[in-house]
Amino acid sequence: MKRALFLVTMALLVGASVFTAAQAGPVSIATNLFKFFLGLVNVEFELQLLPQVSIHLFAEYLVGEADHPDLVVRIGPRYYPFSNEPHASGLFLGLSVGYGWSNTTGGDIALGAEAGWKATLNESLFLLPRALLAYPVRAATVLPGFEVLVGATLQP
Repeated sequence: MKRALFLVTMALLVGASVFTAAQAGPVSIATNLFKFFLGLVNVEFELQLLPQVSIHLFAEYLVGEADHPDLVVRIGPRYYPFSNEPHASGLFLGLSVGYGWSNTTGGDIALGAEAGWKATLNESLFLLPRALLAYPVRAATVLPGFEVLVGATLQP
């Protein structure tokens, strides 16, 4: 069940990104390479809507053994207050709503916030360190996190 849900989510994320790339700004794809060593496959798509505003879609799937939900999916806007570039970069603030599912605890909706920095390495490659706060509604606890994504911006 979780594998099918993850594959459908990934297909929707890829399809939405490809479909909207021609209609909006650049599309970025990124992953946290460190999480692969922990048994987590993850990918994030970011679609730039305006020079300072984008929307990001994130999915993560547990393939190994870890104290982590089996599936996490989230979506939300991102605001780059100091970016006027064709490819948003620099400081960003974001909000998200998501869903996490685990074999042991079931599913839970989570609200989140993030702050980070999108550091461009060249015209297409970037690093994206960010601090996250997630609030799973049923668990009623704040979960902090920090990660660094590596990605590429695809030209529209």
